[in-house]
Amino acid sequence: MSIISSEPQYNHKVASKLLKMLSCRKPTENAQLQDIRTDLLEPIFKSACPDKSGKLVQRTGQRLAAMGNTSQPLIVRAKKFGGEFEVICGALIWLAAKNAGINSLSCLVARLDDDDAVYLSAMESILTKENTAIDCAHSFAQLSRIGLTHEEIGRLVGVSRTFVTNRLRLLTLPFAVQTLVENGDLSFALARPLCGLKSSRHQVLIAKAAIAQNLSAVEVAKKVVEHNSQKVSITSNPTTKITNIELLKKLIYEETGSACAVVKTDRGSWQLGLSFESDNDLLQLIGKLGVDLDKL
Repeated sequence: MSIISSEPQYNHKVASKLLKMLSCRKPTENAQLQDIRTDLLEPIFKSACPDKSGKLVQRTGQRLAAMGNTSQPLIVRAKKFGGEFEVICGALIWLAAKNAGINSLSCLVARLDDDDAVYLSAMESILTKENTAIDCAHSFAQLSRIGLTHEEIGRLVGVSRTFVTNRLRLLTLPFAVQTLVENGDLSFALARPLCGLKSSRHQVLIAKAAIAQNLSAVEVAKKVVEHNSQKVSITSNPTTKITNIELLKKLIYEETGSACAVVKTDRGSWQLGLSFESDNDLLQLIGKLGVDLDKL
């Protein structure tokens, strides 16, 4: 049975399930329940509280104030120095409590290494969020980075190996297309055929066309096949000059999904700078360039 989004929000049931899952990897008898001041806590992953509108944080804070803070213990680990703690699971509750003026939270303090932290964070996301295909892909990618195969992830989550592989392929799409999927503008069924396109620029163009023209998945797949069957002649023109830098920046954004700066120096050489909001965004682009990330 699939466990994806089996709970609407992090709670005591989720915390217990996560610790049970972790116990299959290593002993967890050392976890101790403590009340810890909110100012001594901070999320281990900065992307753990993605609620941009703040409405979910506000609702969670109101619920905590009404029912108390002991019904959903956070899973945390102690920092090496300073007497502070890193929140592995339950970062949304920590943020809500902090904003609501709640001074302490019930926490399960466990000895967890970095792989354990990644594992639990990914599984919390899978268990508690209304996941988009991109959310699933990021969680699966986290589990993959700590050594789990696609088949093992599938067994763990209750889905097929193909389900895992197809979601992970979405992370090879340009960021502009991934955003369309995250926002719900482009379904997984429409995004999946785009992974077979050789051109990032055309992945973006066909994705936008699919939305504007209300194309079906079959129609998108047909466009992909038609484009890939075209013979493209790639030639180099040494006389080509870059005259429209703003257009160049726009084209680079469509390919990479990243804002950039393009500068021509006094010596006539060019400098290109790309901006990334997170390590994950940078690593995705590096991976698309064919760099072997295992060597990092």
